[in-house]
This record gives sequence, structure tokens and C-alpha cells, in this order.
Amino acid sequence: MTALQRGFTLVELLIVIAIIGILASVSTPLLLNARTSAFKKSVQAHSSNVFKAVNAIIAADQYVSISQLATAAQTACLNQTSSLTVGATTYQYGWNQASQVAASCIVTAGATNNITVTVTGNAQIGGISSVNGQQPQ
Repeated sequence: MTALQRGFTLVELLIVIAIIGILASVSTPLLLNARTSAFKKSVQAHSSNVFKAVNAIIAADQYVSISQLATAAQTACLNQTSSLTVGATTYQYGWNQASQVAASCIVTAGATNNITVTVTGNAQIGGISSVNGQQPQ
């Protein structure tokens, strides 16, 4: 090679571009799966936070009306709030809103005063649900 022939050949540049294309095609699905997984974990965490807050209120106040608590928690579940009001009492157990992923939040009181919190994700993440903070199905 003479001093005027410095640089890369066209074949070398095409090989590098092909390798970069292969790496991009392999990594793109992995990154999309990681995003969906993070959204599912967000739904699970929100469900768990609401469930723990409701149970903390029940533990702190044994005379609280479970049905009123479930109604108040369901109203506040999709709203960003720092307190939960049941009757005339305001409790300072708040949670952050899962705004980007939560489509619905249902809080129900069972016959034996057990609470069930179901958070359902939006269609963007497949509408998965988490019940009482358990791993989405």
C-alpha cells in the first residue's frame, strides 16, 4: 500500500454495516420484551401497594367499615392521592398512581371481610391483571 491508499475498502464497510444490522435485529425484540415486563411489574406493584394500604387501615382501625373502605380505595386507586377517607376518618396511607399502565382498579370486600384488589393494565400491555400484588398471569 502506498501512502495514498489509506482507509477502508467498500467490502470492509459493508461487512461492518451487516454486523451492526444483525446485532440490531437481535436486540430489538429483547428490548421490547423488557419494556412489557416492566409494565407488568408496575401493575403488580400498584396492586400490591393498594392491597397493603387497605390492610394497614384495617389493622390500625378494627372498627372501620370494610365495604366503605373498599369503595373509598377503589375511588382513590387510579387517582394520585396521599390519603384515603372512609366516613369521617381520613387515613394517610397513600400510593402513587400507575397512570401509564393501569386501565382499571377494582377493590372488593368479601363475605368474610377480606379485601381483593385487582388492577388491570391497559391494552398496550395486553390487559394483564394482578390480584393483591400477585404476579400477573
